[in-house]
Amino acid sequence: MPEIFNGKFKIKREYLIVFVLLVAVTLITLSVFIGKKEDIGTTDTEKYVLSIEEKLENSILKIDGVKNVEVAVKVNGSITTVIATDKKTTEENGKTVISSSPILVSGKPIVLGEIYPEITGIVVVCNCKEVIKTKMMILDVVTTMLDIPCEKVRILTQ
Repeated sequence: MPEIFNGKFKIKREYLIVFVLLVAVTLITLSVFIGKKEDIGTTDTEKYVLSIEEKLENSILKIDGVKNVEVAVKVNGSITTVIATDKKTTEENGKTVISSSPILVSGKPIVLGEIYPEITGIVVVCNCKEVIKTKMMILDVVTTMLDIPCEKVRILTQ
């Protein structure tokens, strides 16, 4: 048997477990930082969320007694672009076949509009005076600006 198991280099089981856990955590951390970076730029959805957060922060800061506001917005999905399509229906051997293709103008599809993702939650963190009154005003600003129910909004004070 190797010397390690003969007792000369006894390693406590706890130290061995801690060492294995440290190696595992290090490998997981490295895999996160070294992993593939698919999209370095900011997506349209991220820009949309940042825009909402900025507008809310600016509006909330105008409420009397509010200082140091941070807003976090969570959305479900991403911005979807709706393009015009040409649908053709043909009948072959008793089967109806529907095919669609985008309508192009100068080689580009006609954009009918965009569908924005659903806002699933908003967190507002701020310093304020008259906590209850100010929270109600902040809640009113957020729900009015985004037309969302108050159940999706959490307001925290420092």
